[in-house]
Amino acid sequence: MAFFTDMKRSLTEAGKQVAQKTKEVSDTVQLKTQISREKEAVNRQYAQIGKKVFEAANAVDEEAYSAEFALIRESLKTIDELQDKLSTLEGFIHCPECGARIEKTAAFCSKCGAKIAEVMPEDAPVDVVDTAETVETAENETSNDTCACEAVPDEKFEDGSAETTANVTEDHE
Repeated sequence: MAFFTDMKRSLTEAGKQVAQKTKEVSDTVQLKTQISREKEAVNRQYAQIGKKVFEAANAVDEEAYSAEFALIRESLKTIDELQDKLSTLEGFIHCPECGARIEKTAAFCSKCGAKIAEVMPEDAPVDVVDTAETVETAENETSNDTCACEAVPDEKFEDGSAETTANVTEDHE
């Protein structure tokens, strides 16, 4: 029985140690999470300050931060392009008047009321021209002024040299 008592005591002690380690790890994770949140808050404030400086920039600021401003403008342009692509994939377009995001099928902008130009949907049927009718029409419209030249094969034509064009032009004159 002493064996089981010792085993019980050992397991209890190990359980307490595991619980203590788990608590320490949990406390560590919580502290690291809080530190991370505070750092994110500081970075957001830095970003807000930077945004305000960027928006209120004058010529002196432009010169001092020209590289950074150029990168910001380039990134903003890229973001707009990517958002347009994403909107298109999601079935949205941007209003040409106010830039609001609206559904592709909308006739008017829900924000400013501007009429949206009709865009042919991708799955819309395409008018197909009857080729037989087109050929008949073309035959009726041909005139007697067509070229009666005889095609002469030219070895230079096959290799795409520029002389071929000159030779053909000379033959026609």
